[in-house]
Amino acid sequence: LFRSETKEAIKGYLENVAIKSASNGIRHFEVGNELERFPHPSVLGIYNWKKIDRYYMRLLKLSKSTLVNKYQELGEDQSPITIFSGLFSTDYNVDREWEISQPHNLDFLQKVLREIKDDMDDSDKTINDYFDIFNFHHYQGWKTLRTHINNLRNIFIEELGTNILDDLSFWATEIGLTNNDLTTGPFEVNDSSLGKVSFSCNGHSVQYESGVNESIVTGQTAEEAKNKCKDQFISNTIKESR
Repeated sequence: LFRSETKEAIKGYLENVAIKSASNGIRHFEVGNELERFPHPSVLGIYNWKKIDRYYMRLLKLSKSTLVNKYQELGEDQSPITIFSGLFSTDYNVDREWEISQPHNLDFLQKVLREIKDDMDDSDKTINDYFDIFNFHHYQGWKTLRTHINNLRNIFIEELGTNILDDLSFWATEIGLTNNDLTTGPFEVNDSSLGKVSFSCNGHSVQYESGVNESIVTGQTAEEAKNKCKDQFISNTIKESR
């Protein structure tokens, strides 16, 4: 369990957030962001980060109950909606031998869902006592998005049961879909000291060719290249929103 003082601190914080949010019509609360990425050494003395899945399950449940109770106390007609911390990535790791392994992100998700399932089995809780929306981030391109969504769906079914999906929404946020799908160029710009410099627009960054990097081109060259890439990615916003 959380230490009592930690639990009270979390509840106090959330109650203050609820008071300010309810008055402004805010109902959605994401509980953390990409938590599985940050096993910070400073917290190891307080929590065993190897048990982050268990702590996160408890944080979800505490957050939901605290927010719901506070909104009811405030006389709000609509209940708050809690959102699972944006999962960092849905991609798989591929090593040099082309062996595919499951990344820590999906391992974290599976473990949290198992903790939730165990806790649900020991109580009268439903999935919405923990969260209402599952939120994931996707930077791996259009070609794999459908596969990744299906994989996430299968993980939920395997760990929680098919019927659970009727009570949850899935949100895809931070959709950097063009990172792997769209490389435009090469283009050329004249650098005052290097001469013609070739570059491509890869994702939302400038990728120089032939060993050139931004640190050795002039500021004017770097700015021209960035502006060219910016022009290329105006349509990406439309693509990503679709």
